[in-house]
Amino acid sequence: MSSKTAALAGGGALVAVVLVVSVLVLGEDPPAPKVLPPPVAPTTTPDRPDRTPASFTPPDRPTSGGTQLGDPPPATTGGTQLGDPSPPPVRRPTEAAPPGAVEVTFRCTDDSGEALAGVWIEVKRPSGAPIDTLTSGPGGEARLERLPPGEAIQGVGRHPLSNESVAFGPITIRAGSVVTLKFRRGATGRLHGQVVDERGQPVRGATLRLIDPKQAGEAVLDAVGMSLGPDGTFMATVAAGAYAISAEAPGFAASDRAYATVPPNEEAGPVHLVLYRQGRISGRASLPPDLAGLASTIDLVIEITRGTEENPYQRVDRRPLEVDVGFNFVVDGCDPARYRLRLEAPAAGGNRVGPWYSLTLAPGQSIDGVTLVLSETAPSVRGVVRDDRGLPVEGARVSVRGRESTTDRDGRYTVHGLDEGEDILVEARADGHAGVTQQATYEGVALAIDLVLPRHGGVRGRVRGGGNVPVLVCLRSDMGVRPYQVAAGADGTYLLEGLPPGSYFIKAGPGANPFDAAGAPTVEVRPGEVAEAPDVALP
Repeated sequence: MSSKTAALAGGGALVAVVLVVSVLVLGEDPPAPKVLPPPVAPTTTPDRPDRTPASFTPPDRPTSGGTQLGDPPPATTGGTQLGDPSPPPVRRPTEAAPPGAVEVTFRCTDDSGEALAGVWIEVKRPSGAPIDTLTSGPGGEARLERLPPGEAIQGVGRHPLSNESVAFGPITIRAGSVVTLKFRRGATGRLHGQVVDERGQPVRGATLRLIDPKQAGEAVLDAVGMSLGPDGTFMATVAAGAYAISAEAPGFAASDRAYATVPPNEEAGPVHLVLYRQGRISGRASLPPDLAGLASTIDLVIEITRGTEENPYQRVDRRPLEVDVGFNFVVDGCDPARYRLRLEAPAAGGNRVGPWYSLTLAPGQSIDGVTLVLSETAPSVRGVVRDDRGLPVEGARVSVRGRESTTDRDGRYTVHGLDEGEDILVEARADGHAGVTQQATYEGVALAIDLVLPRHGGVRGRVRGGGNVPVLVCLRSDMGVRPYQVAAGADGTYLLEGLPPGSYFIKAGPGANPFDAAGAPTVEVRPGEVAEAPDVALP
């Protein structure tokens, strides 16, 4: 069930600097500006000059050099080397393909151009919403299928034997699009340990997941790549570095993380990883008469808490309720943990919410006879969303603790089903407006929170000394620097819209540093206005 859950608490996010591949190569007009992920200041996380860019090959434009499609992986001797075969790419079930659906092929190579198997590729939309994860096969290929025409993607690839992740995108996909990910070889070491279940029995078919805090993405080793033995011991060859390590296997909850530093040409370990058997929860849903025939429109909300009483961590799984003709449900693949379950009937402007059902699931345990009731509850949070002029914003999306409401024509929203004493974060978003958040504690009575969403503005300006160069328009706030990017035209002019109001400085050129505001022209963006920026010079 962990693959379907949304984390509510966990470690710090790993920030990847996305490299923009210009569609000018394709002969198209420049795309709408994309917001870059907020970079982390160098004082906390150093820049990553070893991040290798991905290359994008438009359709009908062949690559040159390296291993071509269908070439076998290179032969190796001793241990796991770059290019060792791995299982075919992982593909998740998807919805029906949209009309004219296209696919994109990822070609993974090492720095000598040889096909590279076992690359773990995370694909997202420019908004950060996940699309899929893939693994390159023996020919170094992975394919992402059933994408709508014109879909934009970005992401990152990792390989266990390279200490450099490779970022790609945003890229607008056409039929036959190819993205090439090239990984640099580095010094390697060996990591050894053992994977067992909570009874001390070896776990076969386990995989290792390696997180390097200096890189984006994760590296994954299957049972072959980690040389997993029948007694659960493993010996894996990996890029030298410091790692957070966890194990996974079908039918088990992911292990807690262990930590190890692998020196070049040396051995680290042992790493002891414990997997806990998953269990099952089943029961019956009791629905009001008006919803008895609409069970598929109801959400089953599962709150999962693990860890200790002093240091718990929590996640929420929200899924459509699936019942048989007798309104019986089954939830398989449940991690050992403390659980709360309830039913919700989402609706624009409010929710119908049932009471929580609490239980504790031991490793491998099945709990039956759970009864979940859907009932009416009083509103928890309500309010009005307006723009900077005081006008109501219709269609704004307001979310509180995973429950979402949409404002009506008067800007009103209502959210039901909070628990007394909960610390909440009310978030509101609307197209053409800057988002806003507000914190509060729900004390058990109706809570009124009105929100203001300022309209987006924009910046217009010119680059002196050259055209067709990237321009960074950088927002300064208490949270640090957030850069937005647009390409200047051949005459050096640019227009960037969709910016939240605030104070910005402007840099231009391929090597522009968004952390260095020295000498950069500044501009103030006001709601609903396009500001005229001073000229910016190339460095």
